[in-house]
Amino acid sequence: MSPIKKNISVILIGLIFSFLFSAYSINKFDVYEISTDDNHYHSMIKGVNANHWIKAKRIKDQLSQGKKYFETGEIHDRNYLPSKIFLLYSYLTGDELVESQNNNKIVTDKKKIVFLFFQSILYSISLFFFSLRLLNLIKPIQVFLIISFLSLEPTLLQWHSSFWSESIFMSLQLLFFAMLLTKELKNKDLIVGGLILGLMFLQRSAAIYYIFPILIFLYFSIKDQKLRKISFFLTSYLIVILFVGIHNLKRSGIFYVAPTDQKLAIKIYMMPKVKSLSEKISTAMAREKIDKEIESFKEKKNFELENEDELLEYYKMIQNYSYKYIFQNPIETTKIVFKKSLHTAVLDPVHVTYFHKFEYKGKIRYLNSPEHQFWIPIRIVYSLIIYLIALTGFFVLFTKDKKIFALTLISTIYFFFILSWLGNPRYFTPSLVCLSIFFGFGLDKLLKIIRFKKGK
Repeated sequence: MSPIKKNISVILIGLIFSFLFSAYSINKFDVYEISTDDNHYHSMIKGVNANHWIKAKRIKDQLSQGKKYFETGEIHDRNYLPSKIFLLYSYLTGDELVESQNNNKIVTDKKKIVFLFFQSILYSISLFFFSLRLLNLIKPIQVFLIISFLSLEPTLLQWHSSFWSESIFMSLQLLFFAMLLTKELKNKDLIVGGLILGLMFLQRSAAIYYIFPILIFLYFSIKDQKLRKISFFLTSYLIVILFVGIHNLKRSGIFYVAPTDQKLAIKIYMMPKVKSLSEKISTAMAREKIDKEIESFKEKKNFELENEDELLEYYKMIQNYSYKYIFQNPIETTKIVFKKSLHTAVLDPVHVTYFHKFEYKGKIRYLNSPEHQFWIPIRIVYSLIIYLIALTGFFVLFTKDKKIFALTLISTIYFFFILSWLGNPRYFTPSLVCLSIFFGFGLDKLLKIIRFKKGK
Protein backbone atom coordinates (compact mmCIF):
# COMPACT_ATOMS: atom_id res chain seq x y z
CA MET A 1 0.00 0.00 0.00
CA SER A 2 1.34 3.45 -0.92
CA PRO A 3 2.17 5.98 1.84
CA ILE A 4 -0.75 8.20 0.75
CA LYS A 5 -3.21 5.31 0.93
CA LYS A 6 -1.90 4.32 4.37
CA ASN A 7 -2.43 7.85 5.65
CA ILE A 8 -5.91 8.01 4.11
CA SER A 9 -6.79 4.71 5.80
CA VAL A 10 -5.87 5.86 9.29
CA ILE A 11 -7.55 9.24 8.73
CA LEU A 12 -10.75 7.45 7.72
CA ILE A 13 -10.57 5.22 10.80
CA GLY A 14 -10.31 8.34 12.96
CA LEU A 15 -13.22 9.89 11.04
CA ILE A 16 -15.40 6.84 11.68
CA PHE A 17 -14.59 6.93 15.41
CA SER A 18 -15.48 10.65 15.44
CA PHE A 19 -18.80 10.00 13.70
CA LEU A 20 -19.69 7.19 16.10
CA PHE A 21 -18.81 9.20 19.21
CA SER A 22 -20.69 12.23 17.84
CA ALA A 23 -23.79 10.12 17.20
CA TYR A 24 -23.56 8.69 20.72
CA SER A 25 -23.08 12.16 22.25
CA ILE A 26 -26.02 13.72 20.42
CA ASN A 27 -28.28 10.77 21.21
CA LYS A 28 -27.41 10.80 24.91
CA PHE A 29 -26.58 14.43 25.72
CA ASP A 30 -28.69 16.62 23.42
CA VAL A 31 -30.92 17.13 26.46
CA TYR A 32 -31.25 19.46 29.43
CA GLU A 33 -29.71 18.63 32.78
CA ILE A 34 -31.78 19.50 35.85
CA SER A 35 -29.05 21.00 37.97
CA THR A 36 -28.93 20.96 41.77
CA ASP A 37 -28.56 24.76 41.69
CA ASP A 38 -32.12 24.90 40.29
CA ASN A 39 -30.90 26.05 36.89
CA HIS A 40 -31.27 24.19 33.61
CA TYR A 41 -28.30 23.82 31.27
CA HIS A 42 -28.01 22.01 27.97
CA SER A 43 -25.71 19.05 28.66
CA MET A 44 -23.47 19.72 25.64
CA ILE A 45 -23.86 23.46 25.16
CA LYS A 46 -23.21 25.30 28.41
CA GLY A 47 -20.84 27.96 29.64
CA VAL A 48 -18.98 29.77 26.88
CA ASN A 49 -20.46 27.34 24.31
CA ALA A 50 -23.95 28.56 25.16
CA ASN A 51 -22.69 32.15 24.94
CA HIS A 52 -21.57 31.62 21.32
CA TRP A 53 -24.77 29.76 20.45
CA ILE A 54 -27.03 32.51 21.81
CA LYS A 55 -24.93 35.23 20.17
CA ALA A 56 -25.35 33.50 16.83
CA LYS A 57 -29.12 33.58 17.26
CA ARG A 58 -29.10 37.29 18.17
CA ILE A 59 -27.06 38.12 15.08
CA LYS A 60 -29.46 36.08 12.95
CA ASP A 61 -32.41 37.99 14.41
CA GLN A 62 -30.70 41.32 13.74
CA LEU A 63 -30.02 40.35 10.13
CA SER A 64 -33.65 39.28 9.66
CA GLN A 65 -34.70 42.70 10.97
CA GLY A 66 -32.81 44.39 8.12
CA LYS A 67 -29.51 45.25 9.81
CA LYS A 68 -26.32 44.98 7.77
CA TYR A 69 -23.72 42.48 8.99
CA PHE A 70 -21.32 45.12 10.32
CA GLU A 71 -24.15 46.59 12.39
CA THR A 72 -24.92 43.30 14.14
CA GLY A 73 -23.63 41.86 17.37
CA GLU A 74 -22.87 43.12 20.85
CA ILE A 75 -19.74 44.00 22.78
CA HIS A 76 -16.83 41.84 21.56
CA ASP A 77 -16.37 39.87 24.77
CA ARG A 78 -15.60 36.39 23.40
CA ASN A 79 -13.75 34.78 20.51
CA TYR A 80 -15.06 36.25 17.27
CA LEU A 81 -15.39 33.26 14.96
CA PRO A 82 -17.36 30.53 16.87
CA SER A 83 -20.66 32.43 16.95
CA LYS A 84 -20.31 33.23 13.23
CA ILE A 85 -19.73 29.55 12.44
CA PHE A 86 -22.83 28.62 14.45
CA LEU A 87 -24.73 31.33 12.55
CA LEU A 88 -23.70 29.80 9.21
CA TYR A 89 -24.66 26.35 10.51
CA SER A 90 -28.10 27.71 11.43
CA TYR A 91 -28.68 29.06 7.92
CA LEU A 92 -27.53 25.83 6.26
CA THR A 93 -29.50 23.41 8.44
CA GLY A 94 -32.51 25.43 9.54
CA ASP A 95 -31.62 24.88 13.20
CA GLU A 96 -33.18 27.81 15.07
CA LEU A 97 -30.50 27.48 17.79
CA VAL A 98 -32.75 28.60 20.67
CA GLU A 99 -36.43 28.19 21.50
CA SER A 100 -38.71 30.99 20.28
CA GLN A 101 -40.32 31.44 23.69
CA ASN A 102 -37.01 31.45 25.54
CA ASN A 103 -34.04 33.06 23.81
CA ASN A 104 -31.60 31.56 26.32
CA LYS A 105 -32.74 27.94 25.96
CA ILE A 106 -30.91 25.83 23.39
CA VAL A 107 -33.08 23.83 21.00
CA THR A 108 -32.83 20.03 21.38
CA ASP A 109 -33.68 18.79 17.89
CA LYS A 110 -30.77 16.45 17.04
CA LYS A 111 -29.76 18.58 14.04
CA LYS A 112 -26.53 19.40 15.87
CA ILE A 113 -24.99 16.16 14.65
CA VAL A 114 -24.54 17.88 11.28
CA PHE A 115 -22.21 20.41 12.90
CA LEU A 116 -20.21 17.69 14.66
CA PHE A 117 -19.86 15.74 11.41
CA PHE A 118 -18.72 18.93 9.68
CA GLN A 119 -15.99 19.42 12.31
CA SER A 120 -14.77 15.86 11.85
CA ILE A 121 -14.71 16.11 8.05
CA LEU A 122 -12.88 19.46 8.15
CA TYR A 123 -10.28 17.97 10.50
CA SER A 124 -9.82 14.92 8.24
CA ILE A 125 -9.32 17.12 5.18
CA SER A 126 -6.80 19.24 7.09
CA LEU A 127 -4.97 16.08 8.19
CA PHE A 128 -4.81 14.79 4.64
CA PHE A 129 -3.38 18.06 3.29
CA PHE A 130 -0.92 18.17 6.20
CA SER A 131 0.21 14.61 5.42
CA LEU A 132 0.83 15.48 1.76
CA ARG A 133 3.09 18.35 2.75
CA LEU A 134 4.99 16.21 5.26
CA LEU A 135 5.59 13.45 2.69
CA ASN A 136 7.74 15.93 0.75
CA LEU A 137 9.95 16.52 3.78
CA ILE A 138 10.29 13.41 5.92
CA LYS A 139 10.10 9.60 5.69
CA PRO A 140 6.71 8.01 4.98
CA ILE A 141 6.79 5.95 8.20
CA GLN A 142 7.32 9.12 10.24
CA VAL A 143 4.41 10.82 8.48
CA PHE A 144 2.22 7.77 9.08
CA LEU A 145 3.00 7.76 12.82
CA ILE A 146 2.32 11.50 13.13
CA ILE A 147 -0.97 11.21 11.22
CA SER A 148 -1.96 8.14 13.25
CA PHE A 149 -1.44 10.07 16.47
CA LEU A 150 -3.44 13.04 15.22
CA SER A 151 -6.22 10.78 13.93
CA LEU A 152 -6.62 8.39 16.85
CA GLU A 153 -5.22 9.93 20.03
CA PRO A 154 -8.31 10.16 22.31
CA THR A 155 -7.38 13.50 23.93
CA LEU A 156 -7.57 15.07 20.47
CA LEU A 157 -10.31 12.87 19.02
CA GLN A 158 -12.85 13.82 21.69
CA TRP A 159 -13.12 17.46 20.62
CA HIS A 160 -14.80 16.63 17.30
CA SER A 161 -17.81 15.43 19.29
CA SER A 162 -18.19 18.63 21.27
CA PHE A 163 -19.15 22.25 20.63
CA TRP A 164 -15.95 23.66 22.07
CA SER A 165 -13.68 25.66 19.75
CA GLU A 166 -10.87 23.07 19.85
CA SER A 167 -11.78 20.96 16.82
CA ILE A 168 -11.86 23.78 14.28
CA PHE A 169 -8.81 25.39 15.88
CA MET A 170 -6.87 22.12 15.47
CA SER A 171 -7.87 21.99 11.81
CA LEU A 172 -6.58 25.54 11.35
CA GLN A 173 -3.35 24.63 13.16
CA LEU A 174 -2.70 21.73 10.78
CA LEU A 175 -3.44 23.84 7.72
CA PHE A 176 -1.15 26.58 9.04
CA PHE A 177 1.69 24.11 9.62
CA ALA A 178 1.14 22.69 6.15
CA MET A 179 1.54 26.14 4.61
CA LEU A 180 4.85 26.77 6.37
CA LEU A 181 6.38 23.29 6.18
CA THR A 182 7.61 23.31 2.59
CA LYS A 183 11.08 23.11 1.11
CA GLU A 184 10.68 26.61 -0.30
CA LEU A 185 8.13 29.10 0.97
CA LYS A 186 6.29 30.60 -1.99
CA ASN A 187 4.23 33.77 -1.98
CA LYS A 188 0.94 31.84 -2.12
CA ASP A 189 1.98 29.74 0.90
CA LEU A 190 2.69 32.89 2.89
CA ILE A 191 -0.51 34.65 1.82
CA VAL A 192 -2.70 31.66 2.67
CA GLY A 193 -0.69 31.08 5.86
CA GLY A 194 -1.32 34.66 6.99
CA LEU A 195 -5.06 34.29 6.38
CA ILE A 196 -5.16 31.04 8.34
CA LEU A 197 -3.22 32.57 11.24
CA GLY A 198 -5.76 35.39 11.31
CA LEU A 199 -8.59 32.85 11.47
CA MET A 200 -6.77 31.06 14.30
CA PHE A 201 -6.87 34.28 16.31
CA LEU A 202 -10.57 34.75 15.52
CA GLN A 203 -11.29 31.18 16.64
CA ARG A 204 -9.15 31.28 19.80
CA SER A 205 -7.85 34.61 21.13
CA ALA A 206 -4.90 32.75 22.69
CA ALA A 207 -3.27 33.00 19.25
CA ILE A 208 -3.08 36.80 19.58
CA TYR A 209 0.71 36.90 20.14
CA TYR A 210 1.56 33.85 18.02
CA ILE A 211 2.36 36.18 15.13
CA PHE A 212 5.59 37.32 16.82
CA PRO A 213 7.40 33.95 17.14
CA ILE A 214 6.14 33.06 13.67
CA LEU A 215 7.64 36.25 12.18
CA ILE A 216 10.99 35.34 13.77
CA PHE A 217 10.68 31.82 12.36
CA LEU A 218 9.94 33.20 8.88
CA TYR A 219 12.85 35.63 9.00
CA PHE A 220 15.32 32.81 9.57
CA SER A 221 13.56 30.32 7.28
CA ILE A 222 13.18 32.45 4.15
CA LYS A 223 16.36 32.45 2.13
CA ASP A 224 15.78 35.35 -0.26
CA GLN A 225 13.52 38.41 -0.51
CA LYS A 226 12.83 38.13 3.22
CA LEU A 227 11.07 41.45 3.74
CA ARG A 228 8.99 41.14 0.56
CA LYS A 229 7.75 37.66 1.41
CA ILE A 230 7.14 38.43 5.07
CA SER A 231 5.13 41.49 4.00
CA PHE A 232 2.82 39.18 2.00
CA PHE A 233 2.28 37.05 5.09
CA LEU A 234 1.76 40.01 7.38
CA THR A 235 -0.61 41.80 5.00
CA SER A 236 -2.92 38.81 4.63
CA TYR A 237 -2.89 38.30 8.41
CA LEU A 238 -3.77 41.95 9.03
CA ILE A 239 -6.64 41.81 6.54
CA VAL A 240 -8.37 39.26 8.77
CA ILE A 241 -7.59 41.15 11.97
CA LEU A 242 -8.76 44.46 10.50
CA PHE A 243 -12.05 42.83 9.51
CA VAL A 244 -12.83 42.35 13.22
CA GLY A 245 -11.72 45.87 14.07
CA ILE A 246 -13.86 47.37 11.33
CA HIS A 247 -16.86 45.32 12.47
CA ASN A 248 -16.47 46.69 16.00
CA LEU A 249 -15.96 50.20 14.63
CA LYS A 250 -19.10 50.07 12.48
CA ARG A 251 -21.16 48.55 15.28
CA SER A 252 -19.98 50.58 18.27
CA GLY A 253 -17.86 53.45 16.93
CA ILE A 254 -14.76 51.95 18.61
CA PHE A 255 -11.96 50.14 16.80
CA TYR A 256 -10.60 47.14 18.72
CA VAL A 257 -9.81 43.52 17.89
CA ALA A 258 -9.12 41.61 21.12
CA PRO A 259 -12.14 40.27 23.05
CA THR A 260 -12.72 41.84 26.44
CA ASP A 261 -12.56 38.52 28.30
CA GLN A 262 -8.77 38.69 27.89
CA LYS A 263 -8.73 41.76 30.14
CA LEU A 264 -10.63 39.91 32.88
CA ALA A 265 -8.84 36.55 32.75
CA ILE A 266 -6.11 37.34 35.29
CA LYS A 267 -8.64 38.79 37.73
CA ILE A 268 -10.91 35.76 37.46
CA TYR A 269 -8.53 32.82 37.19
CA MET A 270 -5.28 33.94 38.79
CA MET A 271 -5.61 36.85 41.19
CA PRO A 272 -7.91 35.22 43.81
CA LYS A 273 -5.46 32.32 44.23
CA VAL A 274 -2.47 34.64 44.49
CA LYS A 275 -4.23 36.91 46.99
CA SER A 276 -5.36 33.90 49.00
CA LEU A 277 -1.80 32.58 49.23
CA SER A 278 -0.26 36.01 49.86
CA GLU A 279 -2.68 37.07 52.60
CA LYS A 280 -3.34 33.55 53.97
CA ILE A 281 -7.09 33.78 53.52
CA SER A 282 -9.61 31.59 51.72
CA THR A 283 -10.05 31.94 47.97
CA ALA A 284 -13.66 32.99 48.50
CA MET A 285 -12.59 35.76 50.89
CA ALA A 286 -9.84 36.84 48.50
CA ARG A 287 -12.36 37.05 45.66
CA GLU A 288 -14.68 39.13 47.83
CA LYS A 289 -11.87 41.56 48.72
CA ILE A 290 -10.89 41.90 45.06
CA ASP A 291 -14.49 42.69 44.07
CA LYS A 292 -14.71 45.35 46.81
CA GLU A 293 -11.47 46.99 45.69
CA ILE A 294 -12.61 47.03 42.07
CA GLU A 295 -15.96 48.48 43.11
CA SER A 296 -14.08 51.22 44.97
CA PHE A 297 -12.05 52.03 41.84
CA LYS A 298 -15.25 52.07 39.83
CA GLU A 299 -16.84 54.61 42.17
CA LYS A 300 -13.76 56.84 42.17
CA LYS A 301 -13.73 56.89 38.37
CA ASN A 302 -17.50 57.43 38.26
CA PHE A 303 -17.99 54.56 35.85
CA GLU A 304 -21.65 54.13 34.92
CA LEU A 305 -20.93 51.30 32.44
CA GLU A 306 -23.78 52.37 30.21
CA ASN A 307 -21.83 52.40 26.94
CA GLU A 308 -19.21 50.22 25.32
CA ASP A 309 -16.48 52.86 25.42
CA GLU A 310 -16.76 53.12 29.19
CA LEU A 311 -16.94 49.34 29.57
CA LEU A 312 -13.70 48.94 27.66
CA GLU A 313 -12.01 51.53 29.86
CA TYR A 314 -13.35 49.78 32.96
CA TYR A 315 -12.07 46.38 31.79
CA LYS A 316 -8.69 47.95 31.02
CA MET A 317 -8.56 49.28 34.56
CA ILE A 318 -9.27 45.80 35.93
CA GLN A 319 -6.56 44.34 33.72
CA ASN A 320 -3.95 46.86 34.90
CA TYR A 321 -4.97 46.31 38.52
CA SER A 322 -4.67 42.54 38.12
CA TYR A 323 -1.25 42.65 36.44
CA LYS A 324 0.07 45.05 39.03
CA TYR A 325 -1.01 42.81 41.90
CA ILE A 326 0.45 39.55 40.56
CA PHE A 327 3.75 41.24 39.65
CA GLN A 328 3.92 42.64 43.18
CA ASN A 329 3.61 39.08 44.47
CA PRO A 330 6.06 37.14 42.27
CA ILE A 331 6.66 34.22 44.65
CA GLU A 332 2.98 33.45 45.17
CA THR A 333 2.30 33.98 41.46
CA THR A 334 5.10 31.60 40.46
CA LYS A 335 3.80 28.92 42.82
CA ILE A 336 0.27 29.19 41.45
CA VAL A 337 1.42 29.23 37.81
CA PHE A 338 3.67 26.20 38.37
CA LYS A 339 0.92 24.21 40.06
CA LYS A 340 -1.68 25.09 37.45
CA SER A 341 0.72 24.38 34.59
CA LEU A 342 1.36 20.88 35.95
CA HIS A 343 -2.38 20.30 36.08
CA THR A 344 -2.81 21.57 32.52
CA ALA A 345 -0.10 19.21 31.26
CA VAL A 346 -1.88 16.08 32.51
CA LEU A 347 -3.71 14.85 29.43
CA ASP A 348 -7.44 14.27 29.86
CA PRO A 349 -8.96 11.98 27.19
CA VAL A 350 -12.32 11.88 29.00
CA HIS A 351 -12.83 15.63 29.48
CA VAL A 352 -15.67 15.94 26.94
CA THR A 353 -17.56 12.87 28.16
CA TYR A 354 -17.65 14.04 31.75
CA PHE A 355 -18.31 17.66 30.79
CA HIS A 356 -21.47 16.40 29.12
CA LYS A 357 -22.32 13.98 31.91
CA PHE A 358 -21.83 16.18 34.99
CA GLU A 359 -23.47 19.42 36.06
CA TYR A 360 -22.04 22.73 34.97
CA LYS A 361 -22.54 24.75 38.16
CA GLY A 362 -24.50 22.52 40.53
CA LYS A 363 -23.24 20.34 43.35
CA ILE A 364 -22.74 17.21 41.24
CA ARG A 365 -19.62 18.26 39.37
CA TYR A 366 -16.82 16.26 37.79
CA LEU A 367 -13.97 17.85 39.72
CA ASN A 368 -13.23 15.78 42.87
CA SER A 369 -15.92 13.24 41.96
CA PRO A 370 -15.12 9.48 42.28
CA GLU A 371 -14.81 9.35 38.47
CA HIS A 372 -12.32 12.21 38.51
CA GLN A 373 -10.23 10.54 41.21
CA PHE A 374 -10.32 7.23 39.33
CA TRP A 375 -8.92 8.76 36.15
CA ILE A 376 -6.10 10.82 37.74
CA PRO A 377 -3.46 8.02 38.04
CA ILE A 378 -4.40 6.66 34.60
CA ARG A 379 -4.06 10.11 33.05
CA ILE A 380 -0.69 10.70 34.72
CA VAL A 381 0.77 7.40 33.48
CA TYR A 382 -0.67 7.94 30.01
CA SER A 383 0.72 11.48 29.86
CA LEU A 384 4.19 10.35 30.92
CA ILE A 385 4.25 7.70 28.18
CA ILE A 386 3.28 10.28 25.54
CA TYR A 387 5.84 12.79 26.83
CA LEU A 388 8.69 10.28 27.00
CA ILE A 389 8.10 9.24 23.40
CA ALA A 390 7.84 12.90 22.36
CA LEU A 391 11.08 13.69 24.25
CA THR A 392 12.84 10.99 22.25
CA GLY A 393 11.50 12.58 19.09
CA PHE A 394 12.66 15.99 20.31
CA PHE A 395 16.31 14.89 20.17
CA VAL A 396 15.86 12.94 16.91
CA LEU A 397 14.20 15.82 15.06
CA PHE A 398 16.82 18.29 16.32
CA THR A 399 19.45 16.37 14.37
CA LYS A 400 17.29 15.66 11.32
CA ASP A 401 15.46 18.84 10.34
CA LYS A 402 16.07 22.18 12.04
CA LYS A 403 13.18 23.92 10.27
CA ILE A 404 10.48 21.46 11.35
CA PHE A 405 12.09 21.30 14.79
CA ALA A 406 12.03 25.08 15.23
CA LEU A 407 8.39 25.52 14.15
CA THR A 408 7.26 22.61 16.33
CA LEU A 409 9.19 23.79 19.37
CA ILE A 410 8.20 27.46 19.31
CA SER A 411 4.55 26.54 18.69
CA THR A 412 4.47 24.02 21.54
CA ILE A 413 6.10 26.45 23.96
CA TYR A 414 3.95 29.39 22.89
CA PHE A 415 0.60 27.69 23.35
CA PHE A 416 1.68 26.09 26.61
CA PHE A 417 2.85 29.30 28.27
CA ILE A 418 0.00 31.43 26.97
CA LEU A 419 -2.61 29.00 28.34
CA SER A 420 -1.13 26.69 30.98
CA TRP A 421 -1.59 29.10 33.90
CA LEU A 422 -5.36 28.59 33.60
CA GLY A 423 -4.93 25.10 35.04
CA ASN A 424 -7.35 23.35 32.67
CA PRO A 425 -6.12 20.30 30.65
CA ARG A 426 -8.38 21.45 27.80
CA TYR A 427 -5.96 24.29 27.14
CA PHE A 428 -3.10 21.90 26.42
CA THR A 429 -4.78 20.75 23.20
CA PRO A 430 -2.95 23.18 20.82
CA SER A 431 0.40 22.14 22.31
CA LEU A 432 -0.50 18.46 21.97
CA VAL A 433 -1.18 18.96 18.25
CA CYS A 434 2.35 20.35 17.92
CA LEU A 435 3.84 17.55 20.03
CA SER A 436 2.43 15.01 17.57
CA ILE A 437 5.44 15.71 15.34
CA PHE A 438 7.90 14.96 18.13
CA PHE A 439 5.83 11.89 19.01
CA GLY A 440 5.99 10.54 15.46
CA PHE A 441 9.77 10.87 15.27
CA GLY A 442 10.16 9.44 18.77
CA LEU A 443 7.98 6.39 18.12
CA ASP A 444 9.80 5.74 14.83
CA LYS A 445 13.13 5.74 16.70
CA LEU A 446 11.86 3.42 19.44
CA LEU A 447 10.43 0.99 16.89
CA LYS A 448 13.80 0.90 15.12
CA ILE A 449 15.54 0.11 18.41
CA ILE A 450 13.05 -2.70 19.13
CA ARG A 451 13.50 -4.16 15.63
CA PHE A 452 17.29 -3.95 15.98
CA LYS A 453 17.24 -5.81 19.30
CA LYS A 454 14.92 -8.47 17.89
CA GLY A 455 17.27 -8.87 14.92
CA LYS A 456 20.10 -9.64 17.31
